[in-house]
Order: sequence, then structure tokens, then C-alpha cells
Amino acid sequence: MADILYEAALKYKKLQNFRYDILLGRKCKSHRIMLHFPPESFFHLAGLQHLTDITFPSKNKERIYKEILSGNITSDQLKKSVFYKASFIEERLANLYLIESMLVDQSVNYLINTKEYGKYTKIKADYLTEYHLKNDHSIFYLFSVKELKNPQFENECKGCSFFKKHKTDYTNCTSKTTILYIRRICNAGAVNESVEVIYKNPSYNEIA
Repeated sequence: MADILYEAALKYKKLQNFRYDILLGRKCKSHRIMLHFPPESFFHLAGLQHLTDITFPSKNKERIYKEILSGNITSDQLKKSVFYKASFIEERLANLYLIESMLVDQSVNYLINTKEYGKYTKIKADYLTEYHLKNDHSIFYLFSVKELKNPQFENECKGCSFFKKHKTDYTNCTSKTTILYIRRICNAGAVNESVEVIYKNPSYNEIA
């Protein structure tokens, strides 16, 4: 039987082939996001930072991700943590595949007021995507953060947290935006780079 941690890591690997070029509009201002999902981001998206009583083989998040793909870290090891259930780790892993749908299905996106946000959550992010699962009343959140220290490219953002809504409404202290376009870039930066237009708002006129 496949390990749920390994399966989640394997599905996450597919996201690494793309960048998502997203343009959001809010009160006559635009906010461009170049969102991607590098190996090291899996650690936080899966909620593994909450398992503080687990000793991982390295502090390097990318190496931990590779160890998971190699089968050297399994969900059985994570379940030994007293925080495994309380942090909904299994739920996060089981639903991590939804991230792609959250990005291509024109989910609702919000700008986060970072000063106000810190009053009720420790999550540090700049953008929030809220996804309502079809044929279900479940709501999922995907948080993204700007890369400010050493950006690899302009408007670089990384996924930094993902989970199902339970009680807290994380749209508090945020501003709802309008999606102007979503483009998916395959093999970004390579010679064979290709761009797929996922969505374009009918009211958006791009200036050449």
C-alpha cells in the first residue's frame, strides 16, 4: 500500500514543472504574482513544521523533500508525533493535490494586510487563495509569500501554507481581488518555454 506522504510528495513534484503568472486587480491597481512550487516549499505546505517533536535528518527543506521521495521518511514516522492529528497532517497530505485546481479554476484571491493579519495568526504571507470544493462544502486555503531576500525572477512568490478550513475564517484582514489573467508557464526560463493562457478576464485589455 502506497505511503500517503510519498504519494503527496510525488504529486507535488508535478507542480515544479510550472510557474503560474497571475495578475490580480484591486481598486485600479494591479498585483502580479509569479507563483512557483520549489522542492523546499513542500515542507511547509504539508505542515511538517508543526511536528516539533520529530527529528528530521536535515534542516535543509529541499533535502527533507528528497528523503521523502526516496522513501527514507514515511508517514509512519510522522505519526509518532503528538502533533500529527492536531495539525491535520494526514488531511493536508491527502488534499495537497488540490493545489493545481485552486490555481486554474479561478478561485477567489485576496491581498493580505500583513500588519492586521498578525493579530490572529502566525502565518506570514502576502496572498491568500480560497477554494470551494465542488459538490462539497469544504473550503481550502493556499497562502503565498513574496520572495524578497534572493528572488530568482521578477515577482517571485512561493506557496507557503495549505490546509482545509475548520473554524477560523482566514479571509479576515484581507482585500478581495479580481483575477485579470492566469497563465501557466511550462519549463520557465528554458529554451523550450511555453505559455498557456488558463484564464483571461473579459474586461481586461492588455497594453502592448
